Parts: sequence; C-alpha cells; structure tokens
Amino acid sequence: MEYALAHGYDWIYILDADSIAEPKAIENLVECYLSLSPELQTSTWWLSSLLKDANTGFLHHGCVFAPHGVKILNPPPQPSRYRCDLNIWSGSFYRLDAVSKVGLPDLDYVLDWGDMIYGYEGMVRGYTGFANQSSIVIHNMHAFERRGLGGRMVNVYCSQPMRSYYFWRNSIYFWIYKYRRAHLVMPIMTHFLRFCWWLIRVALFVRAPVPTLWACLRGIWDGINRRLENRY
Repeated sequence: MEYALAHGYDWIYILDADSIAEPKAIENLVECYLSLSPELQTSTWWLSSLLKDANTGFLHHGCVFAPHGVKILNPPPQPSRYRCDLNIWSGSFYRLDAVSKVGLPDLDYVLDWGDMIYGYEGMVRGYTGFANQSSIVIHNMHAFERRGLGGRMVNVYCSQPMRSYYFWRNSIYFWIYKYRRAHLVMPIMTHFLRFCWWLIRVALFVRAPVPTLWACLRGIWDGINRRLENRY
C-alpha cells in the first residue's frame, strides 16, 4: 500500500502468495463499484472478493460488527453485492485516495486480525465496504477438524502457535482499547468466553497442545497489557 500510494496508483488488489483469483475477479469488483450511486462511490473505500477455501470449498463471506462482537455473514446468492465491514486481506480491493485518509495498516499487528482492525478504522471514519459474490478467490483458510464432544460435533482449528499468539493478542487489544461503539462490555465478555472455549478445545483435541496453549495465554496477556511491540 505504501508503494502504491507513493507512485500514484488509484486502487490496490491484495492477494496472498498461495491465493488464486478466478477469471474476472478484479473486473467484477470494478463493475460492482461502477454500479454504485455517486454517493456510495464516494463513501466506498473497499471491496472484497468472495473467499473459497482451497481444500473444503467453504465460502467465507466476510463479517460485520454486531452488538456481541463480530458477526460472520451468510447472505443469499442474490443480490451478489452486500454490505461488509471487514474481511481477510487476500481478495481485498482498496481505493487508495480513501486509504490515504484512513492511514496505512499498523505493522505491529504482524499476522492476524490486522485486516479486521483495518476494516474498523475505515468504518469509524465514515467509509463503507462491500463484498461481491461474483468475484471469487481460492484461498487457504485456517484448517479445522470436526471432533466429537459429549454427543455433539465441534470445530477444532489447527492453528499454529505463532498465529494463535497474534490472533489473541491483537483481537483482545482491539476490543479493550480501540473498539468504541454503544455496546462495549458485551464484545469483551463474548471474546473472553470464546477464549476459554478455545483453550478447552486445544487442550482436549490438539496433539501436543502445550505450545499452542502457551501462545494463547501469552498473546492474551500481551494484548491486555498493550504490548504490541512484542513478537512471538
């Protein structure tokens, strides 16, 4: 983004090295933007492709902020365009004159949740984001397995300790110190409950769970104490 701003680009499309944009992915995002009213074009700073997991075919539609925290979207196939507050970096299409006003992403977030926090930074400055289901990116999501627990199936995410550290450090830091909306206590409580449930699943189902458990605990501690300069 810094390079694109310095060299006068209008838009930047972000794609992970192991992601594959299907034909017309960018073209469909441009068409989506041009179909907006002039008022919406002015307020729209970001468009997102629909992310399709390379292994399972799972579709990740992005998220919006809700009173309890982050709500994962599951829209109907039509209309193909829908409002979206935040999504994964890969497949994101940013309008750079808006980026210049929002500012560049914080490098201290390193690996995880920086994309979510950046979506919030644009939203609180009055900008809008959209996702478009006609623009598809094949992406390697975090792997997860289905395991049985007390007669029900649960998802166990096979996240490496390093990603677990940054996920919990950055997310709890965001909810405590950056998120400023009408409902403040509920997202923090929901996140702590999710953290406890995450630890239980790691302890029960992950082979050699100690490194991941330690990474989660250290991450939540560094986030609470605003130690974003720390690294895994």
